[in-house]
Amino acid sequence: MTPVFLDTILNRFLQKKNKNMSSANLERVNGLLNAIMASDPQSDSDRRQLHIKLNSEALCLRESANINGTDGLIPHVAQCIASNPDPGHHTLGILHLLNAHMQSKHQRDIYALLEVVDKTAYFNATKQFLMNSPDNLKTKIFSAGQSVHVMYADVCRMFAQTAVDLNVCPEAIEPLARGSRLVANGEAILTPCHTELIRVCLKSQQIAGVAKNVLDTPIYSIDPNNTGLQTKDFLLYYYYGGLAYSSLKEWESAVNFFSQCINTPADGLSSIVVEAHKYW
Repeated sequence: MTPVFLDTILNRFLQKKNKNMSSANLERVNGLLNAIMASDPQSDSDRRQLHIKLNSEALCLRESANINGTDGLIPHVAQCIASNPDPGHHTLGILHLLNAHMQSKHQRDIYALLEVVDKTAYFNATKQFLMNSPDNLKTKIFSAGQSVHVMYADVCRMFAQTAVDLNVCPEAIEPLARGSRLVANGEAILTPCHTELIRVCLKSQQIAGVAKNVLDTPIYSIDPNNTGLQTKDFLLYYYYGGLAYSSLKEWESAVNFFSQCINTPADGLSSIVVEAHKYW
């Protein structure tokens, strides 16, 4: 057989295999969607079981999100939202679906969507998800499993990055402001949503309103185990805050924020700290 003929046979085999795998994945995804629809969000046991089930099928969801068109996962997010008069009814399931559209954590840039995912569709779905998240997000949804708060933080970061990519940062301000309130849950703690909120406000050049109110509110503690906060989030919050206060010509507050960024203990020199030094 010629090499060209062998390549043709191999390509046909792989296409058939991929088609069979896609069909199998879609059947599994339909089963997962049924599980989301059938779960009782008021039941702690149901939420925990759903989280375990969806976690175990994370690879299947990611592979399905990698399929373009109507067979992808974005239409299913809309289906989950529309299936119940209570907008936040399927929050946990939708969170898993949105998280599946992001590249695996071993990838260099965790703020990257899978290549086939339409950014506008993802942005709109996530915006609706954040606005519809229930008031008891932290006490009920996050209690479903240890990784839920991390997934929520990742989706919020991805939402902000998508807003920057699409140049629609003003539209991201209210959803991220709501996310920061829900995760903080009345406590004076810093969350990843705080950082992303100040970021999109800077990009939107809208500092005097929401951003200033957030920055003027004292932060007394951090709680990474329940918010998904990372060192980078902390440094960026104070760096962005310094930039925001500088734009308002509130120099004392700007210096305080840059100083907090610079003086934060770290394992190594951060590029964020280097940038903060330039303004300090």
